[in-house]
Amino acid sequence: MSDIKMRKTVGMVMTVMLTVGMLGLTGCGSGTQNSSAEIEKKEINYLYQNNISYKLVEMEDFSDTPPEEYLYTRIEIDGLADASVEQKINGKISEVFEDMLERKGAGYRGFSSKVDLSAEKSSETISMRVTGNYNNILSILVLKNVEQGGIRYSDNETLNFDLRTGETVGIYDLFEDGNCDELNRYIANHVNVFGNVYAGGTVYDDSTGYHMISVFKGVPEEQKFILNEYGPVLLFDYTNPEFYFTDYRAYEIQAGYDALAQTLDLDRFMEVKEGTKIYETPTDRIMMVYGSAETVEKKDSSSGSGNEQYSGTFSYMKDIPEAALECGNELVKFNKDMVSKITGSEPASGGLRIINKVKGSHVGAYYNIVQDLSGFRGNTWEQSMEAYVFDMEGNPVSLDDFFADGYDYFSVIKSELQSYMSNNNPDSVIDESRLNNLVENSSFYVDIYGLKILTRPIEKTGSNGGKYKASIVFEIPYDKFGTENIKL
Repeated sequence: MSDIKMRKTVGMVMTVMLTVGMLGLTGCGSGTQNSSAEIEKKEINYLYQNNISYKLVEMEDFSDTPPEEYLYTRIEIDGLADASVEQKINGKISEVFEDMLERKGAGYRGFSSKVDLSAEKSSETISMRVTGNYNNILSILVLKNVEQGGIRYSDNETLNFDLRTGETVGIYDLFEDGNCDELNRYIANHVNVFGNVYAGGTVYDDSTGYHMISVFKGVPEEQKFILNEYGPVLLFDYTNPEFYFTDYRAYEIQAGYDALAQTLDLDRFMEVKEGTKIYETPTDRIMMVYGSAETVEKKDSSSGSGNEQYSGTFSYMKDIPEAALECGNELVKFNKDMVSKITGSEPASGGLRIINKVKGSHVGAYYNIVQDLSGFRGNTWEQSMEAYVFDMEGNPVSLDDFFADGYDYFSVIKSELQSYMSNNNPDSVIDESRLNNLVENSSFYVDIYGLKILTRPIEKTGSNGGKYKASIVFEIPYDKFGTENIKL
């Protein structure tokens, strides 16, 4: 490996102001929780943020013959009091990265007959993403995406660490006495409703990318999973024998903390021997609330017209307001506007493949609908993202509604966008007029830590120097605005 550089550093230690603000947002009280062993055992209402930081390290020039488009990143953590535990975790992350780099293909049924592994790869990425960083557990998703011989496929690993010891955490470790019955019922109900076929069973939906070839038997001890702010996310792939996958990628099922509250036991990871120090910085632990995770999923697939191919998915939570449901149903439908959103014009020769993902999420007193629209033309990838926010009565929420009267939120968003562009897109030239235009035409949605801002697509430069168009998505923590300026 040569030329390793830091790409981005994400600090995960937040201020007390944000804690108080978010608790006000959900009406669950206020206050902070010190990192001690005296944490009351109760149903899961809060998650406690870990006081570590992590950085994303970009690996370049790893080979004399890289694919045409490639990017490899891994994560390093910092901030644990015990250097040996920190080294243990970073060592395991590097080990998994190296293993993923060396893997040839993926173990899906029928894969070897479809993919010529001797063919040149046109693109390959290995990415790592922290999905959960609380209750002394760190969750990391490792994802490898490849295009080879005209076939796209992916492989994945999940890493879950106990930050007290550096040991990995298994799915059974999350539950009292290792009892996963509640989780298994949740998963069984999900897979028997969405996109499943098994011998003697019923065809519900044939477009999900997987079929059930036997009845779901329960999660194995080595089940791949990650944690996020809503609950465990289970990744089913070629290691789960009940599934047959038709598009060579893992299928994710989000299980909610609320749905598993009777047997899930994350509190035990907060138990620390008296006098033991886990983090270098013994600051207050940030309390995070979570939303519901009971999801419904709809598929809307059509070929479009001419040389356009389209696939769309709308997933949302069961407590969705009617107006948000109507919004999502409209966004998932194919129409010609989708082409211009991505390309700005009619597709060039070679056709256009459109993937439209619409997701609904409930955070605090708000319901978000977020559209992620991607288009593929040959080796060109383009993306457009847009968001809509509703209150739980179904009334649309604008930035004017979210902030106190007279507060200049525009200047804060503009300043943060300018800073983001400078740090992440230094080669992009953006003048004052264009910056104002981007802010004026941006959308937003409500996240646990802050507001997510989504711009219209702009031209970017890829790791190989190629040009593509994509929306900028960045988060502004609530304390950047000042919680006194937010209508909570």
